[in-house]
Amino acid sequence: MPTPRPAEHRLLTDREAPDVVGVKRKTLQEWRRLGKGPEFVRVSNRIFYRYGDLLAFLAACPHSVGKRSHL
Repeated sequence: MPTPRPAEHRLLTDREAPDVVGVKRKTLQEWRRLGKGPEFVRVSNRIFYRYGDLLAFLAACPHSVGKRSHL
């Protein structure tokens, strides 16, 4: 029986990862092409993301608080 992997090492497909990051799949594809965005793993012709890498990417993103207009 395989040893369970910690959640941060779990691999997500390029179809699952956008749900974690909150962007469209095409956005992740563009970020990969530009060399930015979260770390990814290529296995043959498939792309995977480690769950922990996605969380680290989100944590490193700048946070801003927008002002709401009170009309």
